[in-house]
Amino acid sequence: MDSGFMQAMAEGLADYGIRVVRFEFPHMINCRETGTQRPPDRKPILSEAWLEMIKSREADKLIIGGIPMGGRIASLIADETEVPGLVCLS
Repeated sequence: MDSGFMQAMAEGLADYGIRVVRFEFPHMINCRETGTQRPPDRKPILSEAWLEMIKSREADKLIIGGIPMGGRIASLIADETEVPGLVCLS
């Protein structure tokens, strides 16, 4: 979420008037809080994190995506959430 690449993408999209919301999966929040690395959560937990984020926004105006794992999970839930767009970056 804090990488230079993600920061540049968010700023570049904002320059075009596109609002960008970034979030972290639970395991990344834990890593940030404890300072210890741990493997990613399993797919159900990652999917639920995405679904919770989508529920808090206007899904009909939302384009979801991410870099490696975030993009992969976004691609798996895009149809069921009926978001109008998906962007996967790598």
